[in-house]
Amino acid sequence: METIPDEIKTALNQSYGFVLLIKGKAGTGKTTLALEILKNIDNPIYISTRVKPQFLYEQFPWITDSLLTENIIDATSFAIPPALSLSDDKTFLESLKLKDLPDFLKILFLKTDIKNPGTIIVDSWDAIAALGETQWNKKETLLANYILDLVRQKNYNLVIILETEQESYLDYLVDGIISLDNPFFESDKKFRELHLFKLRGVKINQPSYLFTLNNGRFTCFPPSQFFRFKIPERIPVIEDKNSKISTGIPNFDRILDGGLQSGRIFLIEIHPYLGTANAFFMMPTFIQFGLHDRGVIGLPPPGRLYKPELDLLKQVINNNDFFERFIRIIQISEGESIPPNIISIDTATHQEFFDCVLNFVDELDPSKEKRPYFIIISVDYIPKKFNLSEVVPDTTRIINQLKRTGQIFYLTAMEGNPYIDALKNEVDAHFSIDQINGKPVFYGKNPRTNLFAIDYTNSEGFYDVNLVPIV
Repeated sequence: METIPDEIKTALNQSYGFVLLIKGKAGTGKTTLALEILKNIDNPIYISTRVKPQFLYEQFPWITDSLLTENIIDATSFAIPPALSLSDDKTFLESLKLKDLPDFLKILFLKTDIKNPGTIIVDSWDAIAALGETQWNKKETLLANYILDLVRQKNYNLVIILETEQESYLDYLVDGIISLDNPFFESDKKFRELHLFKLRGVKINQPSYLFTLNNGRFTCFPPSQFFRFKIPERIPVIEDKNSKISTGIPNFDRILDGGLQSGRIFLIEIHPYLGTANAFFMMPTFIQFGLHDRGVIGLPPPGRLYKPELDLLKQVINNNDFFERFIRIIQISEGESIPPNIISIDTATHQEFFDCVLNFVDELDPSKEKRPYFIIISVDYIPKKFNLSEVVPDTTRIINQLKRTGQIFYLTAMEGNPYIDALKNEVDAHFSIDQINGKPVFYGKNPRTNLFAIDYTNSEGFYDVNLVPIV
């Protein structure tokens, strides 16, 4: 999780004045991005044509320490005298010395003389251009050229906000173009997307980024780079509340109205190439169950053994006796040798399969002191091993049988699994893990939720998973 993409930081830290154009429709986050850029730079000058300084601080209190009042040029209510009749560039240049030059240009020239280098943000160019049209005899393009010359001569960066996605003459003058968008995801959810169209002199490693304006801040999400598990040094033990067990992920607990409950069954639909994302997402729940001495049984998808997660869980729990007795991974028997903590099953019918899983709980915990168990079952085996024409009509009975045990079931299925249609009408909740521009996202299909970015942290000895709202 980053505030702004690395490519933008690199562009604005070059040895010459870089001119960056931020485009997009109203409400797409252009001002918030500009202010986030401002917070990461030295000597910012902010030209506001829409919001007075006091309101700017009220809406974005986090910029107070980064943007001094004296560096805000308030262009919201200029009383500009009629412009001279400008016949050529020379006349325009000479007029810059005259007393009737618009106030904001005078101040801008003074500011760039005092502080160097720095960055000027014009929010928005549309308003400045309108003044040029009405007061300066349609010399908008001249105004743009002179401001660009000024910032380049002073080695200042210039960030221009434009209230449109359409191509304009500015596209050909600037060094970089960014566009912000707010498209639909699956027809009923919106997300936010940043596009890097050009950044002169900078390699664009990721042309599009998912981002959010959560808590009034611009935060972008680079593609997730899955790291090696490290042994966490600090793991908070989250106590049960009102008979509900924490998933270890606060926003997931909120979606579940406080946490996991005995006898509940959840279906997680996983889109292609996101099996690892799902494994990382489940880890906080694994850990919380282990820290509370509750058992965990897992049947991973075909081709995956969850060995990294199993090894980490063993080291995190730090109770070898508990781990050996109450943590199990199921694998469909194919004649290979069986390592510790692995249960091998080979059943002829789907009913035998589910009976075997439930029997394992009774065998591992006959006194029922380590319950409810957290049982993860990949149902991707179902259409591969059994006849769906027999399984689907029996789904209601299967789900009711699982619920009566009082365990908590987390059923996972890859997108396209034909058994999903039967399951989704029977389970207590149906969620999905997908990706946007390489970043895993999570959302509820039932109950319906907005999008969340799945953000992973494995630094300073602390492993954490966050669901960050895309707003």
